Amino acid sequence: MKVIKILLCLSLCVTGLVDAKQLSFSKQKEDDQYRFNYQWLDHDNQNQSMSFLLNKYALFQRFRMLRGYQSDFAQKTIIRAVKQQLSQTPLQEAQALFLQQNGKTVLQVKGLKDEHVSKAYERVKEIEREATAQYFKKIIIKFLIHLTRSQVLK
Repeated sequence: MKVIKILLCLSLCVTGLVDAKQLSFSKQKEDDQYRFNYQWLDHDNQNQSMSFLLNKYALFQRFRMLRGYQSDFAQKTIIRAVKQQLSQTPLQEAQALFLQQNGKTVLQVKGLKDEHVSKAYERVKEIEREATAQYFKKIIIKFLIHLTRSQVLK
């Protein structure tokens, strides 16, 4: 039987799926609070927005949690989680390779049959979606804990 090698180089890099692009940001003072308005494109190019109020104390305290989105850090964290999951439960009938190309991590899936590669690709995408959701959930929880503590200390 002739061994068929299939090399699937994903043009949508694993890291590219966690990229977000900020479209707009505004801050407006309202009495002793500030309203923040954010608008961005998520990894699926869907328009997202968020608006919230913070009082001056929460905003200007010494160790505030509001930071710019760190795309590189998010990408590395999510890739690490995907690799860890794949090492715990490897793909069946296929192999995933993570390669560096132009500063981005590109996923290559190899397998003997197209259906094995397709199944492996779908599994990797699902693992990546879960890792991305977990990453952002952790960030939101940290922010809310910090915000709650700052309200209690007030």
